[in-house]
Amino acid sequence: MIALESVCKRYIRVHHGEEALADLNLDILRGEYLSIQGGPGSGKTVLLRVLGMLEMPSSGSYLFEDYDVGALPEAERARIRAEHFGFVFGNIDLVPELSALENVMLPMAYAGLSRPKRKARARLLLDEMGMGEGYDSPPSRLMPIERQLVAIARALANEPDLILADEPTNGLDLEDGREAIRTLESLNEKGLTLVLFTRSEELASRARRRLRIRAGRLDPNQRTIGGKA
Repeated sequence: MIALESVCKRYIRVHHGEEALADLNLDILRGEYLSIQGGPGSGKTVLLRVLGMLEMPSSGSYLFEDYDVGALPEAERARIRAEHFGFVFGNIDLVPELSALENVMLPMAYAGLSRPKRKARARLLLDEMGMGEGYDSPPSRLMPIERQLVAIARALANEPDLILADEPTNGLDLEDGREAIRTLESLNEKGLTLVLFTRSEELASRARRRLRIRAGRLDPNQRTIGGKA
């Protein structure tokens, strides 16, 4: 599904350059459940942003299915990102002025769906998340787990093939965190590719394939097969 080859990402700071990803190689197979574990400054978040086409590598190649991502104009990358990728972040960046339903509808508006179709799909997704009530509530009136479930529903709005989840249990208590991760894992069981970025040893060990990133490099000794309990 995805192949990164010799990918580097450099940022120009005030006095010197800084390499956030260094000669990184990674293949992601369709339908797999992969965790990438790393602490602060490891390059974990930069790798997520590169994989999600939110930033481009400074060098190296990125193939997404039949696309050479580096050769595409930004408009085409944005289309691929909207149609194939879903993002779930630990900071649950819902739009505070919009209701739960409107937050889920938002990506579909960018994709050009009619309002009736957006509303019907958003309701269906929220029902699948077990939200029940609360469609019209703003994020501030929802419980933390409800906000994360709305964020997961929003990530599914355009029927993506791949979910990139960055610390999806942040801000949740133990039981709510388990509910959030089980919800993501159930999507993988239905065929979605799931890539989980986390600092947590416990969360990382749940994936069927587990990698560790340090100083912008994937540790070749951490390419182990795991699996959730």
